[in-house]
Amino acid sequence: MKERNISKILLPALLWAQLSVLILLMGILCRKTEKYRKLKADWQRLRIQNEYLKERSNELDRQQRRLLRLRHEMTNEYILEMGYLEKGMYRQLNEHYREKAGYFDAQSKQSLVDTGNVGMDAILSRKLKEADLEGIQIDFEHQVDRRIRIEDGDLNTLIGNLMNNAMEAVRALELEKRKIMLRIRADETTFFLEISNPYKGSRNKNGKDVYLTQKSDRRFHGLGLLQVKRIVNKYGGKVLISDKDNCFDVKALLYM
Repeated sequence: MKERNISKILLPALLWAQLSVLILLMGILCRKTEKYRKLKADWQRLRIQNEYLKERSNELDRQQRRLLRLRHEMTNEYILEMGYLEKGMYRQLNEHYREKAGYFDAQSKQSLVDTGNVGMDAILSRKLKEADLEGIQIDFEHQVDRRIRIEDGDLNTLIGNLMNNAMEAVRALELEKRKIMLRIRADETTFFLEISNPYKGSRNKNGKDVYLTQKSDRRFHGLGLLQVKRIVNKYGGKVLISDKDNCFDVKALLYM
């Protein structure tokens, strides 16, 4: 009888101890998983930046080779142009200049983004290249006066998610309508980003005024704007989203 009473006391205590150990192990596993996720994100970001720096170095080498070649060609160019002028061949001279201007325009389009901030330049260059491969036109302008005091990981999340959302939307459009407008302004205290794109169909919201993804797997998609809002809130900023006439526009202001 005494042994039964002891068993009744020890069994719940043993079960509670096992449950406590299980909860502790689950907590440790969750922390390990989150740490692994962050390390994986950091590794991905550093890989993109490394690819950017490597391509940037290669581009500088190409530009230097072009400049060296142009320097050797300048004498012949001047001789040809003087010949056109002396003979009054202005039409040929005009065509010659147009051809050369087109050459330099073509070269400039191949340049990578260079704002002076490696973290932002890397993700921007990658997304612009992806868009170009898909025939998506990017109207991109930037004015960065100061060093951007925003963590590279946050810049990657902010720009990457917004560009991914915009590119996903315009993929459903005809090729000639695949256009995205991107503006970035930064001074010593603020960082401003605006991105807008047309889209096809309609955008739905849930009860919490959150836009729903167009993708079939809603468990793992549709979190882009939530991530953007998280980053904006982290820097005490504001985000304004408008959706009119099948044009989606996001403005994000962060304080540095």
